[in-house]
Amino acid sequence: AIIAIKNGVPHIGLTEEEILDLSQSGQEGRATKVTTRDLPFLMASGGSKNGNSHEGKGHVWGATTVASTMHLAHLAGISTFVTGGTG
Repeated sequence: AIIAIKNGVPHIGLTEEEILDLSQSGQEGRATKVTTRDLPFLMASGGSKNGNSHEGKGHVWGATTVASTMHLAHLAGISTFVTGGTG
């Protein structure tokens, strides 16, 4: 399952459409890198680190780091996961 934050809500598993939107969101300024320390703030702010709503521009995404992916996977009961890379 792909793990990401969509509009401030953690998602464990994404649809094909969500994966496409997530992949485009970085170039459009609708995505931010999210580590464990960022999770509470991003969730409370509805997905925006700087308070911008990005209304009408699509969903606001949080791309999870290895640390935040591991944390969210643990909360979801996923005991094993792999990542595309570190560093």
